[in-house]
Amino acid sequence: MKKSNLTWGHPITNEEMQKTIENKKPDLEEPLAAWVEIPGRIRNSLRDLNESDLRLRGASEGWSIRETVHHLVEANLVASNMIIAAIATNGCDYDWTWVNPDKSWMRRVGYDRADVGLAIKTLQALCRYISALVGGPAGRSGPDGETQ
Repeated sequence: MKKSNLTWGHPITNEEMQKTIENKKPDLEEPLAAWVEIPGRIRNSLRDLNESDLRLRGASEGWSIRETVHHLVEANLVASNMIIAAIATNGCDYDWTWVNPDKSWMRRVGYDRADVGLAIKTLQALCRYISALVGGPAGRSGPDGETQ
């Protein structure tokens, strides 16, 4: 058995080192489960709102409820790209300086009239997909190959 040069009071084998590394991997189960729940939490918060409610603003310069929902979906889209970059590379700098969701951004993208239901469905699929890539709860397949 090949020995590692690294010691913690005694020489350890490569197999022991690998077990140590594996045991220190972060437990992502809980954060991924929480992330997969975000679309449902947003959907539940909108349950009793009608179209005119979605246009309500927190202040004269504030975002509407509809724009806030789209911002949350967009933020998770950006986060998912960061996660993919982290998985796919061995260390990278993710430049997201191009993301500037101010009022003109919202207007150009059309968040004031975009479909909230479709945005939440998209977010649900995105969260489940990224969770599956990372190996979280949405990544478990049932007997028919469908995720549970």
